[in-house]
Amino acid sequence: MKNITLKLQSRLFYLCATLICALSTFAFENNPGQIPPNCTIIPAAGATATSGNGALAVDNNGGSRWESAAADPQSLTVDLGAAVNVNAITIDWETANAKNYTLSGSVNGTDWTLIEGFTNMAVGARTDIIDGINATYRYLKMDGTARNTPYGYSIWEFYVCADEITVPDCTAAVIASATATTGNAAMAIDDNAASRWESAFADPQTFTADLGATAFVKEINISWETANAKNYTLSASVNGTDWVILETLTDMPTGPRVDNFDDIDTEYRYLRMEGTARNTPYGYSIFEFDVCVAPVPPVPPLVCDSPLEAASASATTGTAAAAIDGNIGTRWASNASDPESLTVDMGEVDTIDFVKIDWETANAKNYTLSGSVDGVSWTVIAEKTNMAPFGDHRIDDIVVEGNYRYLKMDGIVRNTPYGYSIWEFEVCGQAPINYIPVPAHIEAEDWYAMHGVQTEASADTGGGLHVAYIDDNDWMD
Repeated sequence: MKNITLKLQSRLFYLCATLICALSTFAFENNPGQIPPNCTIIPAAGATATSGNGALAVDNNGGSRWESAAADPQSLTVDLGAAVNVNAITIDWETANAKNYTLSGSVNGTDWTLIEGFTNMAVGARTDIIDGINATYRYLKMDGTARNTPYGYSIWEFYVCADEITVPDCTAAVIASATATTGNAAMAIDDNAASRWESAFADPQTFTADLGATAFVKEINISWETANAKNYTLSASVNGTDWVILETLTDMPTGPRVDNFDDIDTEYRYLRMEGTARNTPYGYSIFEFDVCVAPVPPVPPLVCDSPLEAASASATTGTAAAAIDGNIGTRWASNASDPESLTVDMGEVDTIDFVKIDWETANAKNYTLSGSVDGVSWTVIAEKTNMAPFGDHRIDDIVVEGNYRYLKMDGIVRNTPYGYSIWEFEVCGQAPINYIPVPAHIEAEDWYAMHGVQTEASADTGGGLHVAYIDDNDWMD
């Protein structure tokens, strides 16, 4: 079984956001060319690419990079000089990186084996670690099929490792500051186990740690001195005003102890211990208040299991029907002005789960999505601001969870000098079921769900469908 890191599936995509990198003490800070831990590098004999200087990706210089032409597809092929056992690969991407790509290996440079395929990878500078390969190859090839920016594919360093790479679930955060109702709170975040924060001999008392900015918190450890809390709550906040209780603890044991809180897995900036009862006559006393953070996991794209067919579409300008024709080769393009809108009519009130907007490069920076039952009264479902350009095929998944007939995208500010342009506006949800009381004459096309039943065009008056044949275990509702 492949190594599982950060509980993300069977591969670690160590996507180092600027904030997390600033807080992290782990080696994968946002510095190009960082070598992962436990990586015995297999030196590359050379590298070639469809365009650009491929050798710059294997020169062991984090300040140089391979950059391809600004086109799809592009590939980078690394030659190890001889067939060797490969356990892991680290691709240190520049901001101009791959959204979709495959990684393949070959012994002879002719016959290739797919190692892994990646889709909808995060934007921004990142490091992708592909571990648990454990196979013999001489050549390794990255085939980029879709970019995250209008520029080419750009790699600082392409490392090939002979060892498995193990990366901790999270890394120790550098806490910006700490405050308390009484006592010197800074003593609990100084990375010195010999110093401690101690409050006044009274209840209640609080200790608050400030990470300096929001971070994806995975774990908290409180190392208590003997004078510790019997009863307390642990809370968290993004803004320091609105608090969420993470845990309420009562009748905690006496004596020195470490209280561990793992699998928090949420973004917070402030963390607070509120002591309500002590185990000793003395104050609350903490040696160290440790926080473990990790990169924000990428949000998996929503899967449309039940697409709904739109009846029609209209827009302030442009051919709106091109956005609902099921053809990603056609698109609605508005005039080059603000505001512009696209309205989709489902033909009836449906239960809408979510909407996928597949934008062309000329996309929206700021826009709203609204819904309506009658086309007159509108409810704002989502407001999107400062959306990144991302280039062609930026997919915006918007959760709706409501009953609407009309859905409207109101473009407020564009990301380019051109108009708003959408390849496809896809609606997912459930259409209402129109039941037919029996006994009745039921047409074959009146089904709302079926499995395996074969229908064909009917020669009856009025046309329609009839059932061609039904096999065992086929059914029709």
